[in-house]
Amino acid sequence: MAVPMPAPSEPNRPPGISVIVPVWNVADCVAACIASLRAQDFANFEAIVVDDGSTDDSRAIARAAIGNDPRFTLLTQPNRGLSGARNTGLAQAQGNWIAFLDSDDRVAPGWLARLHAAVLAHDAAWAARGIRFVYRDGRTADHSAIHGTARRGRIA
Repeated sequence: MAVPMPAPSEPNRPPGISVIVPVWNVADCVAACIASLRAQDFANFEAIVVDDGSTDDSRAIARAAIGNDPRFTLLTQPNRGLSGARNTGLAQAQGNWIAFLDSDDRVAPGWLARLHAAVLAHDAAWAARGIRFVYRDGRTADHSAIHGTARRGRIA
């Protein structure tokens, strides 16, 4: 399901989903995270990227990866930890739904669309998606994203 970005004639239309991305010293992977978010086929979202006092080049790399995409806002704050960065994002969020994406993760193009469709189809208050670990040597392992659940997949 693809939802178009708000048209210029709809300046007050809130985003369907606010995605909060905490960033702290992830210079080697934040660009890939942001690129995967920019590639979503669910276009009606805002991304609030919170640089949590990084001491590496994370902020500059995030800024470059965001480019001039109007869906993205980059905030900077002194280091407050993961929860502090998420809370800063929550305070700025305008969306009808909230999603959290860790800055060392990447998501498939249908990630937001599937989450949105799931909550609407089941009249749910929240939704979660399983994840796939992809290791540098090509091994993969699927995980339900529920803590305490065993991983499945090719780990050899």
